[in-house]
Amino acid sequence: MRAKFGALIISGSGKIGGQAFSATGGRPKLSAVSPGLKRRRISSTQAVTVLPFMATAWRNLSVIQKQSWNQLVPEGQSPFNHFVQCMANRYASNDITVPVFVMPSSYFVLSTLSVVALVSTQTITFTSTGIAAGNYRTHFLLSHQQSAGSSKNKRGMSICDYLTQSASFNRGFTTAYTSKYGALIAGKKIFYELKAFDQASGYQIFSYKGFFIVSP
Repeated sequence: MRAKFGALIISGSGKIGGQAFSATGGRPKLSAVSPGLKRRRISSTQAVTVLPFMATAWRNLSVIQKQSWNQLVPEGQSPFNHFVQCMANRYASNDITVPVFVMPSSYFVLSTLSVVALVSTQTITFTSTGIAAGNYRTHFLLSHQQSAGSSKNKRGMSICDYLTQSASFNRGFTTAYTSKYGALIAGKKIFYELKAFDQASGYQIFSYKGFFIVSP
């Protein structure tokens, strides 16, 4: 991780805890180092807060707290990397407070899920019924529009919205999607992923992937 320091952090680049920081044209960016996720831009003001925050938050944890985070670490990942990844999950929902270690007690199960995208109204609507417990958030990630014959997403995804504590939902998108990717086009395929995170720790407890075709 490289950073230039003055009275405030003015620029930085590199990788830390599975997240990549960079700047293009003077605009700082934060992105997850994993395939299929589009980089998320952050403002200069947010960058000044977030860039040093993730590392110092880990350093400020007690030995016992760090040992507790070790209980949640997926195979092949360090406790520090997982802690920063959980912070990034919460940051995507506009929460940059330090995540609190919580052994996952939440669960999230979708019984039904349907998606309707209409050119006539320029809307995308997710409707579900499900079972849930605990304190969590669900992120809605959507891709660019692609040809109907595409067998896999080749253009990345971006978070278009998030929802707090609701397993059954009717969630509609208009400008949240079109402002990122442009007007809906009939016959195009859009890939999506729903991710649920424990709100206190940022630990991922659910992920569901699929695609839909845009209707006239």
